[in-house]
Amino acid sequence: MTYKLANTSQPADPYYGAVKLLLHGDGADGSTEIFDSSLNPKTVTAVGNAQISTTESKFNGSSLKFDGSGDYVATPDSEDFYLPGDFTIEAWVYPTSSTGIHIIVAQWREQGGSDRNFSIRSDDGIFYMNRAGTNRSVSLGAFSLNQWTHFAISVENGTCYGFINGVLQDSNSNFTAAANNSTEPLGIGAYGNGDYVFEGYIDEFRITKGVARYTSNFTPPTQPFFGAINPDQDRYFYATSLLLKGDGTNGSTNIVDSSDESNTITAAGNAQISTAQSKFGGSSLGFAAGYYTTPYSQDLFDWWTTPFTVEAWVYVTNFATTEYNFLPIMIGNMNPTSGTNYWSFGVNRDARVRFFWFTGTSQSVFSATNVVSLSTWTHIAMTHESGTVRLFADGALVASTSSLGNPTSSASTPLSIGGFNNTSMQDIFVDDLRITKGVARYTSNFTPPGSLPTY
Repeated sequence: MTYKLANTSQPADPYYGAVKLLLHGDGADGSTEIFDSSLNPKTVTAVGNAQISTTESKFNGSSLKFDGSGDYVATPDSEDFYLPGDFTIEAWVYPTSSTGIHIIVAQWREQGGSDRNFSIRSDDGIFYMNRAGTNRSVSLGAFSLNQWTHFAISVENGTCYGFINGVLQDSNSNFTAAANNSTEPLGIGAYGNGDYVFEGYIDEFRITKGVARYTSNFTPPTQPFFGAINPDQDRYFYATSLLLKGDGTNGSTNIVDSSDESNTITAAGNAQISTAQSKFGGSSLGFAAGYYTTPYSQDLFDWWTTPFTVEAWVYVTNFATTEYNFLPIMIGNMNPTSGTNYWSFGVNRDARVRFFWFTGTSQSVFSATNVVSLSTWTHIAMTHESGTVRLFADGALVASTSSLGNPTSSASTPLSIGGFNNTSMQDIFVDDLRITKGVARYTSNFTPPGSLPTY
């Protein structure tokens, strides 16, 4: 997947999918909420007085602080930390003491080689990795005190490279033996059991598995690493292909796509922003015998070999009385006699959530019971992953199917929201409509999202 450049200060990262741990160290001064910004976030626990601090930072005004007295950050063992092939471990480090042993990061047991994976120290700058029961190493040299230093350890094809501020310090081609798969907790600022604590600050800590990001001299990062900065942001913002917040002035037909794609949205008929109902922000997409379209794009159509998510909040004031007047979210040509493949998703006329598709014959899957009530905001979602489509209402799984065929859409057919074949929807409002390509955000019951973030 290509990871897009969102409307943030962060440069896009083509290897973001391989990031297994990403700690920005951002947050309120004194906070012990340490947020992992990788796609599969780990539980990160602050031990002792380890905390977010605004005293020193490389980026964004804060970092992880360790006072050298029992402070460290720990996360349980994970297969993501087993590094048998290429990988990169890096961070910005600000040591304030060099007396004794100071561990920056380790998954290591002092006694017992079978539970040793890797460790790196700031006092002498040695990176150790246990391979086939033998410790292999590269040396970066002692880290300078009271200043920010970027270090990176990369392994590619059995050769380990060690960098300080982008300059190669040492390499070792003897990293070809089998890596140990430790069961120890991963510790940042100490071993996972709290031994050999670090004193100072750590910012932008990242582990990338399967990719050697650096094998020769490079320019150290000049911005925070790509990935959500805090829990209030969307870690999958890079994959959002359409985001319609429905915000604006009552009666406006200026419909803004807040995703990075900035798709052109055209209001047809009487479709317009309405303040009559809203889930968030005081307005929503009103239909009033109208619909919205946006031109064909691969990010909005070519999905069936990848995961994706379509979701929205819907408010129905009157259920339709005709068969085809039922879908507030749809893609493709809704005329089954045309022979054009298509699919559509939304609320059926009998208050059920429905997915409808055509691959030469019409097929559908829908909730067994009525799950959408009149004059009430309901969150509906459809996800696709590994050939299975799941339908949700207010976070509850209500239907699924694995019998899809290949419901693709014609490149000449626009995305239609709230209407099809020039048929206009009415009696419905839609808020925070989002399409995410490359991520099935929901595969089991979940809590419906609040107001969706933009960037």
